[in-house]
Amino acid sequence: MSHWQESLRTCVPDIDQEHRFLYGLLARLDLSRATEAIDALHAFLQEHFVHEERLMDESSYPDRAEHRHQHAHLAARVEQLRASAAPWTMARLHAFRSLLSDWLEAHIAVHDKALALWHAAWTEYTRGPMPHKGVMETSMGQP
Repeated sequence: MSHWQESLRTCVPDIDQEHRFLYGLLARLDLSRATEAIDALHAFLQEHFVHEERLMDESSYPDRAEHRHQHAHLAARVEQLRASAAPWTMARLHAFRSLLSDWLEAHIAVHDKALALWHAAWTEYTRGPMPHKGVMETSMGQP
C-alpha cells in the first residue's frame, strides 16, 4: 500500500498526522528530485521515531526495546540506500517506495497500534478516576 488508509489510524492524532505525512512524502517521490526527496523523508522519519520513542518512554511501554529495534533497522536500511553510489532509476525508486510503504503498513498495524493502545490506557490510568457527578455536586455544596 503506497498511500494512507483509515485502517492505519492509531487514534493518537499526532502520530496519525505524521503517518499521513510520511505516506504523502512517499507518494511524491519522483526521479527528478529523488535525492532531495529521500533526504527529506529520511529526516522526517528520524523525527517521527523520536516522537514515538518519547511516547514509549513516558508510558514505560513494555515492548519499547523491540519497537526501537524496528525503528533502528529501518533507519539503517534507508541510510544504506541513501549512501549508495548507485544512481536513482525508476526501478530503484520503486523498490525504495515499496520497501518503505510495506514496512510502514506492517509496522503501524502491529507495533504502532499496540503502542497507541498502551499509551491510551497509561494516560487514562495516570489521570486517575474521574469523580462521580454526585460526588462533585455534593463537594461543591449542591444537593
